[in-house]
Amino acid sequence: MKKITSTLLSASVAVALISTLSLAEGKTQWGYTGHGAPEAWGELAPEYKICSTGKNQSPVNVTTSLDADLAAIAPEYTSASSEILNNGHT
Repeated sequence: MKKITSTLLSASVAVALISTLSLAEGKTQWGYTGHGAPEAWGELAPEYKICSTGKNQSPVNVTTSLDADLAAIAPEYTSASSEILNNGHT
């Protein structure tokens, strides 16, 4: 009986956490079509409000450009396995 109770409790907690994460993630989703299209960006979240004023083109806050005297890039390549996830934002 204790094992069943423990399993049910664990499952309930997992479902609650997944639901909470889904709600939090869905709250400020922006995109390029549908509900999250550019014309709606300013209404998706308070921090995106500036998007509705026409002064910035996206929710990514690029404040200024920096003209810096930097050293040349010295790339170093190493073999590695990787996995790419296309979530529509990055």
